[in-house]
Amino acid sequence: QYQDYAGLILESPYTSIVDMGRISFPFLPIKFILKDRFDSMKKTKNIEIPTLVMHGKKDSLVPFYMGQKVYDSLVTEKYSYFVDDDDHMMRFDSSMKNALGGFFNKLD
Repeated sequence: QYQDYAGLILESPYTSIVDMGRISFPFLPIKFILKDRFDSMKKTKNIEIPTLVMHGKKDSLVPFYMGQKVYDSLVTEKYSYFVDDDDHMMRFDSSMKNALGGFFNKLD
């Protein structure tokens, strides 16, 4: 499925929507309410193309530890762009451009 692409970029990925629901609505039985799981952790073992995971460590929407966990679970060639002072909407600055450029150059 992913082999048709040269690479994959994940920006501020969550581990699953169930995990996100537990953070946002800890008082609800999220696991039983949600029909769609959007379970990133189940998908990472099937990714066989180079993958760049980008996440701001000050992300106030999707906790950084989720992006780190997704990155750690990848079994393919992987790269990270983790920024200490970025929030969920990461800054498209020269540092990010360099990280993206470096990733694209590895895909050639």
